[in-house]
Amino acid sequence: MGLFSRIWNLVRGVLYTNVKQMEVEHAEVVYDTAIEKKMESFHQLRRAVGTLVARREKLTAELETARRESKQVNADLEGAIATNNTQLGPILLQKKEQLEDQIERLKADLAQSAKEVEDYKGLLVEMQGSIGALKVEKERMLAQAASDKERIRIENEIAGLSVEPELAALDNVREGLSALHGEATVSKELGETDLDRQLSRLRREAAPATAKSRFAELVKQTQAGATASAADNAQPQVQAQPQQIQKTLGEQSA
Repeated sequence: MGLFSRIWNLVRGVLYTNVKQMEVEHAEVVYDTAIEKKMESFHQLRRAVGTLVARREKLTAELETARRESKQVNADLEGAIATNNTQLGPILLQKKEQLEDQIERLKADLAQSAKEVEDYKGLLVEMQGSIGALKVEKERMLAQAASDKERIRIENEIAGLSVEPELAALDNVREGLSALHGEATVSKELGETDLDRQLSRLRREAAPATAKSRFAELVKQTQAGATASAADNAQPQVQAQPQQIQKTLGEQSA
């Protein structure tokens, strides 16, 4: 496909899409145009049917005239036969046959014309009903379209699709401040976690040395108490040492 053909197809597609969209947006105008076209066709058909009716009436009148004339010719022919009028008899007989042929032709034409009139009258009734139905459809569809547009507008507002610029900016500020607060919280938690970890390690490392120091102090105090009480009775000495140890533990605890 050539370049110009592709461009033309693209332009035609865009125009067609735009036309369809405009037709939907101006549905009332499209309906009115369709109704006007149907009304124009209805009036044209009605004029045609009027012509057919006029022809039917003309054929009816011609048939009645031919029948009256035939009746009169038949009477005259009977008179000519009764009087043996050889001059008028053959003429009247020929006239009688001509009128009979004319009557048969008029009857056939009248029957055809009457049938056409009835057929087109039925078509007129159908077109008239179609126009009425199209008018009702127009009112119903336009009312439905108005209701649908209002429902879509309300749903868009509920869904937040029609957010004002100020509200959008406020949402951005809220989101940014929340992110900043979250970053600060994470930094704080990381700092607290690192300090707690350092203190825990320090306590673990200091615990053995502290226990050794306390134990050495207890041994020293016990030995000092034993030396100071060497002259006392053995029983009191046994009781005093636990008391001295408990006292020392209590002081260290304090």
